[in-house]
Amino acid sequence: IGEFVQTVLQHIDANLRIDIRTGRFVLQLIRSVDATTAATRVASESNIIAFNSYSRSTWGDGANEIVLTYKDRNEDDAVVTVQNLAAVEAQGGVITRTITFNGIHEFELAAKVAQRELNLVSTPLSTVNFTMNREFWDLNIGDVFALKWPSLGIESAVYRITGLDTGTLMDGAVTVDAVEDIFNLPSASYVQVQDSVWSNPATEPKPIAVQVARVSPYWD
Repeated sequence: IGEFVQTVLQHIDANLRIDIRTGRFVLQLIRSVDATTAATRVASESNIIAFNSYSRSTWGDGANEIVLTYKDRNEDDAVVTVQNLAAVEAQGGVITRTITFNGIHEFELAAKVAQRELNLVSTPLSTVNFTMNREFWDLNIGDVFALKWPSLGIESAVYRITGLDTGTLMDGAVTVDAVEDIFNLPSASYVQVQDSVWSNPATEPKPIAVQVARVSPYWD
């Protein structure tokens, strides 16, 4: 049963967890979350005790082509292939990753899921690990939050929790593993807005210092 549940979660891109408040199972779909909503929970210097690690995957770490195998209506294997052409150009060749989704039976859906998986593996996302106070005690894997860390040039970026160690009550610290949320990449701000140091070189004309009066000749 556990393997079947994981297969379903992989197909629909979801996370099954236990709600710490109610004790019930919760099926959370990994979907776009408004950056304003994510900003209601902020991790910053005010509540982070230790910033343990920060890393960003490089172009060589991910694939730029997804070959997805699914089942057609006759239960025969069918294949759909999608590519990230910009990543192919940046990496100097095609790097393929093959996946199988036996629960898909339509080409249109297979193409959409393949593109979803391609976005995940071909985008260089950053990961963080930090220890903070118990302000995030009620969050769980799959939840999002905003990270502000000026020393890394992160003014505001949305991250999604991938691992959470609540520690002990006496310890009073929570260790968080998180990955940059791919849905909010366009809204992430890694540098603060800096005032321009450009100065206008144009100046008002000044009186001529040296003047000579003469009669204009015919040729002028």
